[in-house]
Amino acid sequence: MIKESFYKRLDDLWPDVEKQSNFLRVIVATASTTQHELRNLTYDFITKVLGSKLLEKIVANCICPLMYDPNMQEEAIYAEIAHNTVKLLVRGFETLPSKMDQHLANVVSVITTLKEVKDICVKEETKIPLETLEIALKQRQQSKAAQRLTAETKKLEEKEFEGSAGEPPKNFRELSVVPTPEDISYRLPPYLRAAKVKGRYDSDEQYLDIQFRLLREDLIRPLRDGITAYRKGGTKETDLYVYRDVEIGASLMHKQTGELISYAFINVTKKRMRWDKRLKYGSLVCLSSDEFQEVFLFATVIDRDELSNGRVGLKFEEVSKINTKWKYKMVESPAFFEAYRHVMTALQSIEQDEPIPFSNYFVDVETNTGLPSYSADDRFDFKSLLKIDQEDTKFFLHEIRRLKPDDFGMDESQFNALVYTLTSELAIIQGPPGTGKTYMGLQIAKLLFDNWEIWNPDEEDSRPMLVVCYTNHALDQFLEGISEFVKEGIIRVGGRCKNDKVAEFNLSKIRRWDNSAVRNQFFNKRDEIFSVQRQLEEQSATLKALESRFASPQQLENAICDSGKIYYDSSCVLGNNIRNDSNEKMMFKWLTQTDKNHPINLYDINIIRQLMAWNIPEIKVKNALADLYLKNIYCEDVQLYNYLRSPLGQYYSTTRLSMNAKYWPKIDDIDQVMRLGYAETVAAELLVRMNVNQIREEHNRNNGLTTTRQLATVTIPEQPENYNKNDEIDELAFKDDDEENRMIVDTNILEEFQIQGKRTFNKANNDNWFNAEILQDFHKHITSAYPMTERESDEIDDIWVLPLQRRWKLYQFWIQKCREKVKEKVKTLEEEYGKNMKELIEYRTLSDLDVLKSAKVVGMTTTGAAKHQSTLRGVRSKIVIVEEAAEVLEAHLLTSLTRACEHLILIGDHKQLRPSPAVYELAKKYYLEVSLFERLINNEYPYRMLKNQHRMCPDISRVLMPHFYQDLQDDPSVLEKEAVKGVTKNLLFINHSYPELTEKEFKSHKNIFEAEFALRLAYYFLQQNYKAEQA
Repeated sequence: MIKESFYKRLDDLWPDVEKQSNFLRVIVATASTTQHELRNLTYDFITKVLGSKLLEKIVANCICPLMYDPNMQEEAIYAEIAHNTVKLLVRGFETLPSKMDQHLANVVSVITTLKEVKDICVKEETKIPLETLEIALKQRQQSKAAQRLTAETKKLEEKEFEGSAGEPPKNFRELSVVPTPEDISYRLPPYLRAAKVKGRYDSDEQYLDIQFRLLREDLIRPLRDGITAYRKGGTKETDLYVYRDVEIGASLMHKQTGELISYAFINVTKKRMRWDKRLKYGSLVCLSSDEFQEVFLFATVIDRDELSNGRVGLKFEEVSKINTKWKYKMVESPAFFEAYRHVMTALQSIEQDEPIPFSNYFVDVETNTGLPSYSADDRFDFKSLLKIDQEDTKFFLHEIRRLKPDDFGMDESQFNALVYTLTSELAIIQGPPGTGKTYMGLQIAKLLFDNWEIWNPDEEDSRPMLVVCYTNHALDQFLEGISEFVKEGIIRVGGRCKNDKVAEFNLSKIRRWDNSAVRNQFFNKRDEIFSVQRQLEEQSATLKALESRFASPQQLENAICDSGKIYYDSSCVLGNNIRNDSNEKMMFKWLTQTDKNHPINLYDINIIRQLMAWNIPEIKVKNALADLYLKNIYCEDVQLYNYLRSPLGQYYSTTRLSMNAKYWPKIDDIDQVMRLGYAETVAAELLVRMNVNQIREEHNRNNGLTTTRQLATVTIPEQPENYNKNDEIDELAFKDDDEENRMIVDTNILEEFQIQGKRTFNKANNDNWFNAEILQDFHKHITSAYPMTERESDEIDDIWVLPLQRRWKLYQFWIQKCREKVKEKVKTLEEEYGKNMKELIEYRTLSDLDVLKSAKVVGMTTTGAAKHQSTLRGVRSKIVIVEEAAEVLEAHLLTSLTRACEHLILIGDHKQLRPSPAVYELAKKYYLEVSLFERLINNEYPYRMLKNQHRMCPDISRVLMPHFYQDLQDDPSVLEKEAVKGVTKNLLFINHSYPELTEKEFKSHKNIFEAEFALRLAYYFLQQNYKAEQA
């Protein structure tokens, strides 16, 4: 197949059509092979086929004429040629799409012709490949259209693009950090301006406004686009996963955070769902009861411990708008809210007239850097870094150049970076892979700690160095390195520490109360919050009951005992017990029993039915039963039957009911009412004071109570659990917290409200005021009744004379009135609670400040730094080192700084990884992916690049690195690296044709073949006597 004569035949086909067909069939079979060992040969083969005149001749002579030649249409051999031609073209697009560019005209001809004659001479098995070919053609055409934009055109477009025009419509500090319904509705495009890549900003205010709005849009747009797609085409059109039939419980206090939490109940039965990636702590969710048309409720996840049971704790922005009666649909924001909210809040906290840190560099883009303020007139001691014996190791900064790189064991670029960092108040060190940027960061930190007294001359006002990293892993690595020369005084703020050595430095393990006055204020405020919390829980439980449309007499007391109503005397007793030996209230009797003193007994109805079945007239049975009850005689159906068949039974009338027998409704009436959907007991009670027609009319009127929202499952309330309160403070709980995603000062805050044993209060619904067995027949009718109007209620004299259906309407009227009042009360308590929590946080911050100020180095992630911005302002660090600075969004880095910073050291490499915004357009068109690190370099700010790489062998570095770093050099140490055992080369490229799989759920991709190949390759290297830790 690979002989030269074969390839010559590609350009010089036989005139015989049958030979052409066989030749084409062999080519397609060869091109379609999937044998791994023949992969390279197959690619070479397809390349030569596509580079020949074969397709051009086949299309011109055997495909195009099919449209107008009926003789060719009748010959099966041309259908076979068409089939194999389509398969070959599809294979070409799959393997070598760029080679197909020269055949695009032929592809169009094939598709046009075969679609025209598909019902005449196209084989059935050709139709699906033909559709595939059409899709492949469109994709390639779109790709080529996108490539037509030249680099110059793109550059011009990017240069001219500035975003929205004019002044901002609103101060960014007034914008909500949490999305609003208006953000999702998207009636007007958001006001957005592109970040600056070249040149200065007009002012600090413009700089902050642009950064804030871009960050906020990056958070909101993925959620907005997903919801918009759902509204247009349902779940098939959106990338968001939609949780259905979500029910929300009553709000209560979260024991870890002290925040008001509402538990949502979701379906978690889907086996293939990646629940470890779903509903993470701090995630933003949006709920709607009307298919995301008008109603939007936003909340954050603060408890997922019981997610496996379908229970997730949410902190709603507006608790008063929750309706526990409804079922909601819920979606989760693709952008992780926790990483945005603290940065945006920190940006908003910068006062309008307050200058931002390093404004002359960040805003004005000055390129002349000066010495750090603290180091102008002092000599630095270099003893710990020097690798040579020297009597005098102290130098002024301008004297360092007397020394040589070898004196420090550094290469020239490292030494230059050291000198540059010490003499620049804003230092930028670019470290390509393997050049030792972390090593240099630690060397600089070590030197600065050896000269602690220079930047902390006042012992009473010593300030720790702040180390900020993009990831927890980098932070742990850097702090572990510092711990080699700083033996005490390291504090790590935040969770997710997987390094045992660094974990002992966590603030949660070091926290203490040093100021007794602050401690007392903290616990006094805590008691106030406990009181508000108790009221909130009580009101929330009441609101849940009210929204379920079934509430206790205690919860309705204000409406029931309204002295302005005529019926006051008859209603105010509804909260009383029916009997001394029972908790059942008069309210329950009033809702389920028409006659105050004589309930309908279903046992009697059953006896009447049974005897009627035994051919005893209904009236006669009722007369006999009433007479026997007057004589206190109780019998079963068989005994009554025998009694009525005896001579004594002949006494009872069969045509006229006695006065006492009129109490029982007609059995036929009961059956008619039951057909409306009422249980037998309910039907019988309704008929005590209403006839069938009246009941039917009221029933039909009540069916007007409809809603477009799906209602939550109605369940009969259960008796709540009772607790005992213990007033002693367990101070040990203060230290037993996990700070991962909470403010320093509010971690496990409610544990400080709790004592040994359970903390509780008496809820409003604190007893079983109903009989659950009887209630189950009445419940759905009571809760679905339409509320009575105020005017209708004013006309009632005595609530006990009302028929049951009217009572239920009055009951719902009371619930409606109370619900509005409770909502107002909840809103007021929320505001009071929020105010008290802020004050409590401030007291806790003061306590932590004392601890942090006593440290030598404080470490946190960029998100943590924004989260704890107010605390950092109190710490007032003079020196800040930022690792992975090129990966950090500019707003994140800005909020890691305070005005007290005198020396900022940025370490990273903008040519490796950029920041990763959630929205592609914002990244590219608005330059959100350009870090502060990269922007300053683009504006010719002086920086130093480490130029000697110590990691890659020359085979790799000389092939790859020149594309990214023109000045990068191999350190002599890499020349001594031995070749990798078991392979022919140190650098190999593996080609394969196995497609990747797309996980739509997370917008990610995976390739099973590559994963299995990597595992087998790793196993192969282990067989060459390599150790696992050498990977």
